[in-house]
Amino acid sequence: MPEQNLQHAFKVCIVEDHPVTAEGMKQCLTGALKLKSLTHATSGLQAIAIVESVPPDLVFLGLDLPDTSGLEILRRLKALPNPPAVVIFTASDSELYFLEALRWGVDGYLLKSDSLELLEMAVQVCALGGRLFSSVLLPVLFSQQASVEALGYGKKGPISLTPREIDILTLAAQGAPNVHIGEELHLATATVKKHFQSINRKFGVKNRTESILTAVRLGLV
Repeated sequence: MPEQNLQHAFKVCIVEDHPVTAEGMKQCLTGALKLKSLTHATSGLQAIAIVESVPPDLVFLGLDLPDTSGLEILRRLKALPNPPAVVIFTASDSELYFLEALRWGVDGYLLKSDSLELLEMAVQVCALGGRLFSSVLLPVLFSQQASVEALGYGKKGPISLTPREIDILTLAAQGAPNVHIGEELHLATATVKKHFQSINRKFGVKNRTESILTAVRLGLV
């Protein structure tokens, strides 16, 4: 991980009404990161007030809040003049909630069943402009329901990568050239190139490198 990320002093806000969960998140973040500030809200309205008075780099947002929906707070946060990065942290793996969060511009989406180490990673990735999603939800990103408009990539139509295309992207992100990808997957090099042409079209990018960077930025590989 880049050294400058580790040295960055982040401002984080946790929006979580369950005290045990909130305390665990605080301990994880303060033990692993250099934080400039760490605020905590137990309701949606309190979260808006805190963000407006002490603007954070990133907000961890629960979905089940006592006064309103976490998705509504996400919408309001992203409508601010200088919106923070927002990472949903929830027990629900609902595809509907996930797609709605994507539509409102969520920067990350983690499940409470994920490793707590992902909280640290989410701050370092999402607060600096990247995106991070739970591996449980990655198949949704490739489904017909995950529209290009929601993801912010591509020019038209839905993204629907095949399992073979996912395998190719994974190997490419590890630095494998097309020849080695073909050997690993028992494909001709020309076939690998054709798969990349298809991936490029689906992501709406121009070349192999841009497809890999897009997949990495989305947390898909």
